[in-house]
Amino acid sequence: MATTRATEKRIRHPNDFDGNRDEALSFMLSCRTYLKLNKDLYATDEDQIIFVLSYMVGGSAGPFREAFETEAYATNPSTNQENGFGTMKDFMKKFKEAFEPLNPIESAITKMKALQQTGTADDYISAFRPLAMRSGVTTLSVLVDYFLSGLSTGLVRDIMRAHTLPSDIDGYYKLAAQLDLLWRKA
Repeated sequence: MATTRATEKRIRHPNDFDGNRDEALSFMLSCRTYLKLNKDLYATDEDQIIFVLSYMVGGSAGPFREAFETEAYATNPSTNQENGFGTMKDFMKKFKEAFEPLNPIESAITKMKALQQTGTADDYISAFRPLAMRSGVTTLSVLVDYFLSGLSTGLVRDIMRAHTLPSDIDGYYKLAAQLDLLWRKA
């Protein structure tokens, strides 16, 4: 009786990761999503860890991978066995210690403050929204201040002229996108 072998479910593979702290979260999320979708192919912690390590190249990620693999393949003198790759949970902890921003909340707030609209409002909102989520800022007036400070002057003026201002940040996103679209059509 033949056994069926799991087949890869095709989605975009993670991009190579060079150790850039600003890209660590995005990299790991793309790896975890890929692994979740292909859980039958990457069923063990070792499979999953090796998959993630295979995309860690260059920068500070390459030496991290090399050190991690060297330790995994090293022989434990008391057991005469390889140390192994350990658990995904332990790997994730080491990855976060090595690559996540030192202060992820402050990093997100700093990026929010510096973000400027250079294209459409939709492009700006797409960049702003995840930063707002990561920042942990929940006070509407603060979020709106950060949001408006990066929009074009004309768009901010149009938003402030609105008959009724939105009552939540999603309302500001929607209003900015609508007004920007109207301006671009004109």
